[in-house]
Amino acid sequence: MTFGNCSCQATCEDPRNENGCHNTCTEEYACVCKEGYLLRGNDCIRAQDCQCFVQGAGVIQNGESYINPDCLRRCSCNGNQLTCESYQCGTGETCVEVEGAYQCECDDGFVRDGRNCVLAVDCKTLYDSGVTTNGVYTIKPSSWSGSGFQVYCEMESNGGGWTVIFQRRVDGTVNFYRNWASYKQGFGSLTHEFWLGNDKIHAITNQKTYQLRVDAVNSQGTSIFNTYSSFRITDENDKYRLRLGSKSGNTGGDAMYYNNGKQFSTHNEDNDGGTTYHCAQKHRGAWWYTDYLYYYYNYCFKWRVGSYYRYCSNSNLNGDYQRSGVQGLFFYDGNSGQHCGITRSEMKLRPV
Repeated sequence: MTFGNCSCQATCEDPRNENGCHNTCTEEYACVCKEGYLLRGNDCIRAQDCQCFVQGAGVIQNGESYINPDCLRRCSCNGNQLTCESYQCGTGETCVEVEGAYQCECDDGFVRDGRNCVLAVDCKTLYDSGVTTNGVYTIKPSSWSGSGFQVYCEMESNGGGWTVIFQRRVDGTVNFYRNWASYKQGFGSLTHEFWLGNDKIHAITNQKTYQLRVDAVNSQGTSIFNTYSSFRITDENDKYRLRLGSKSGNTGGDAMYYNNGKQFSTHNEDNDGGTTYHCAQKHRGAWWYTDYLYYYYNYCFKWRVGSYYRYCSNSNLNGDYQRSGVQGLFFYDGNSGQHCGITRSEMKLRPV
């Protein structure tokens, strides 16, 4: 090198020449470094003789790091001095190549929490991380002591990111007239008909404020829905008591009005507060029933006792599929009068 860095050549300190020209020359000709050489001061030296040369990566700049293709070693350049150390991807991470560099990326279903990849606490967390396809994913609510559990996430409708669909009825292939243990643990297929499980619903709904959306199709094929500003259930010690916020939707009536504040009941666990009737048995379902109510009018989900009609709820989506009257699926909409014979239902959550 005779005339200095006249051609804006790369240096050991700036191997990609990102800092621009170092000197300005007026000479018409200049000696420049050959390919594979970099400037150090006024000398051209082999790239591998620069202090921050890494085999397979070349010279890396100050403040940068290089991870090898199997993500087992990381080299860093600081003050033009190279230091290398063992490295490996953690739980929930996989070594991938991104734009020519190797790094540990979170696996599907995991999100980055600081330096670590962790299971998402709900489907909205996954949605915010870029997962926008409906399907089954593994989540781990903040209070869940296990390794996580699978849920069905609805990402493509109603604004996306619905934390979990925790109930679905479509054709009656799954028996919903089950005992307390079944509803505690959950049953069915997440891609078809199922109940997620009360312990899991409790773990999800007690980590944030969640809204509830209930979608149903009545016997006339009309789609109805109720949305509640908040939803959660307490733990098993309190019999999974229901706590609901204010209602909105396309129905005139509130199908879950009488369920708010009530404990969960199954055919072998009566928590409806009444002594005359066992509501879960009477309606052949598991729900947040109240003590039976008096009424003058004969809606399809009420039964007659003397001059009055009785019922335990305006809704029961866990009854017997395609059974008429009090033992079937019903959801009071206040408008059409077609409250019974519900053919499809879905209950899902999303953080407020």
